[in-house]
Amino acid sequence: MTGRRRRWWLGVILVLAVLAAGGVWWGVHPRAPKVTVATVVRKTMQDEVYTSGVVRPVQTQTIYASNLPAPVDSIPVKTGQTVHKGDVLVRLKTSDAVSLPDASTPSTVRARFDGIVLSVNVDGVDSSGNPAPLVQVVSHDLQVVTQVSQVDAVRIRPGMKALLSSDAWPNKTWTGTVSSVADYAVTTQSGGTGQVEVDIRPPSSFPVPIGYNLDVRIIRDAHQGALSVPYSALIPAGDGFAVWVVRSDQTVHEQTVTLGITTDTDVEVLRGLSAGERVVTNPPAELREGERVTVS
Repeated sequence: MTGRRRRWWLGVILVLAVLAAGGVWWGVHPRAPKVTVATVVRKTMQDEVYTSGVVRPVQTQTIYASNLPAPVDSIPVKTGQTVHKGDVLVRLKTSDAVSLPDASTPSTVRARFDGIVLSVNVDGVDSSGNPAPLVQVVSHDLQVVTQVSQVDAVRIRPGMKALLSSDAWPNKTWTGTVSSVADYAVTTQSGGTGQVEVDIRPPSSFPVPIGYNLDVRIIRDAHQGALSVPYSALIPAGDGFAVWVVRSDQTVHEQTVTLGITTDTDVEVLRGLSAGERVVTNPPAELREGERVTVS
């Protein structure tokens, strides 16, 4: 073998040796996986129930002709009129009619509370010929009537705060208070799971009219300054959850955590973490305890 050919083969062998050594080093020292992290921060965490509601009067007085003991003589009120408790709403054509449950005299029907006349129909029938109220009076006080699931209802109590909003008033939110929670559930017409009525008293300066729909957030609990991490940082760990904590030396440690309030994006951490620590979000399934990572 000539000297030139010998030198060529020595070069090839040298290259192959370098490549083999590099492969061995790579196998022993694989590239650190890239991960994204989030910092454990303190924030207000709220346990909320999202639902919708309709604005309704707190009190309603509806008078039908079929419920009266005598024909109607006159209706001395008009739609939109303000009435006070005891004002005459309907006069009857009789002098000896049986006393009415809500009338102060046998020949009149009077308002049971202060309010506004919502509608007047002297004929007592609608355009289709069906019975319609002669007079309907609603109270000045309003409420937002909502329906929630049985699971949510058991943790809602009168006095809880509720945030109210409407597409008709963009960027506007009102704060109301839960006034009552029904002690029974009503099955929906479609036969679904029974819903529980929750009534909310809006603030006094509430401009939304009767019949309008609202978005409602009932705040069942709120923790100020709670430690929180993104929901995407959680991984299953036995019967609970854990997170991967990135230490100062860029290695990861699996830390079991105890959770509190959860939202669509974040979770409260009651035990296991401290403010300022970094946790891996959407962690790769192949992460291992003590593994070095590259934070992207």
